[in-house]
Amino acid sequence: MLPARRESLSRALVTLAPLRDRDTAVRVRVGLSDGTVADGLLLSSSSEHLSLRMHGGQARHIPAEIIRSVELAKPRRDREWALAGLGIIGATASLVGMVSLPGVGDYLRTHGQTAFGIVFYAGAGLLVILLAKTGLRDWLTGWETLIDVHDR
Repeated sequence: MLPARRESLSRALVTLAPLRDRDTAVRVRVGLSDGTVADGLLLSSSSEHLSLRMHGGQARHIPAEIIRSVELAKPRRDREWALAGLGIIGATASLVGMVSLPGVGDYLRTHGQTAFGIVFYAGAGLLVILLAKTGLRDWLTGWETLIDVHDR
């Protein structure tokens, strides 16, 4: 690796350390010289290495010599707001639908807090399942490239 690229990579790795001090869940994606990609939560970072907690809980120590690119996960706020808006519309539609059911509607009209609790916890549970089982988490995540030092 050229000295200028090595220096810019060292600076990028050092800038990750304060992020880890502020937040315990800093997600990083690292492109390696063999063409593979390591994706995990940042454990530590210095100018010489990067340590990630990979999916499954194992730690991986990556020396700076084999790092070719570093990307930092950033939330996509516009998509989060769109999802929240859809959730509010869905919850409202669910409550209106439940109130219009014969027999159930009379109970819900007198016990409104119960209906709200049912819809709220069902929606929260559904969101947790969707985040875990689908690509929704990746859809809500954007990647900011900190450094890309591919040798040409």
